[in-house]
Amino acid sequence: MSTSRGCAAHCTFCQSGNYGNRYHRLPRWRARSAANVADEVSHLVADHRVQTISFVDDDFLGGDGRGRERAFEFAELLRRRALQITFSIECRINELDAEILSALRDVGLRHVLIGIESANSTDIALFAKKTTNAEAERAIRLLRELDIDFSTGFIMFQPLSEFDGIRTNLAFLAKNRIGTHRRVANRLELYPGAPLSSYFKRRGVTFHEDRYRLYYDFKNPGISVLYRAFQEVLRPFEHVELKGQKELFALATSHGDEDTVHMRELKGVLDDIAAALVSAAFTCLEAVQAEEDPLSAGEIAEDVRQKCAELIERVDHAACR
Repeated sequence: MSTSRGCAAHCTFCQSGNYGNRYHRLPRWRARSAANVADEVSHLVADHRVQTISFVDDDFLGGDGRGRERAFEFAELLRRRALQITFSIECRINELDAEILSALRDVGLRHVLIGIESANSTDIALFAKKTTNAEAERAIRLLRELDIDFSTGFIMFQPLSEFDGIRTNLAFLAKNRIGTHRRVANRLELYPGAPLSSYFKRRGVTFHEDRYRLYYDFKNPGISVLYRAFQEVLRPFEHVELKGQKELFALATSHGDEDTVHMRELKGVLDDIAAALVSAAFTCLEAVQAEEDPLSAGEIAEDVRQKCAELIERVDHAACR
């Protein structure tokens, strides 16, 4: 469900200037009212028996404070109408605080998507995030303290990536226990007309267009080797992560005291999965910087397979009900 129209106040296109798109001439936040959104939720619950809703709004709490006011009003309307739903939202990391999250959690908020995108200063500036690592870490810590599930947008690679930037990104993922294969192996996607494509072209990046997407090679050949290694050598972690998340969901939808104990244990295992993944990524990085290809270094892939097998056993043990 969408709760705003046009672009968000912190839209990257708006921050980058006027590119002729009528939706990106001026930063603005045009929102539906809290009452309007609550009315639609009431309709979905009453007429369609909807119980879970995802609000497709890049900045649910945006609008220079207006989104926050609207969120409080929305939470109060859900409380008054006793609407029994769970829902997810998307927002910026510097908009979160305990007060607004608690108010929304009490009426059904269960998941928040936050866009961190990068931890190194070069990419943060490139993506016009205007946020800091300290703000990102505070948001992660707050969501965990309030026991609200969350996911993070993160772009590990961009056409001009260098090893130091990748190392900084990995260190951030390790410190905050949010490493996943998808985040570690994610690269910036560009589409025809994207403002950043002109920026990269001026710096020697070559693109070719196919089916409405722009494809590119990394300017640094070593980054290409590292990207392939992250994709392939670390791929076994995908299966471990998926299994762990499925088991966690099964436990979360149960209600026994014993299941709560298993959940705590399983969350610890998931943290260890994230740590093992990032550790393996660092190993790949060091190999590439030593001018070795991790795809050809069989011992790295074998270590990953063995570690993933151990973690699968730990997931099974923690989830045993």
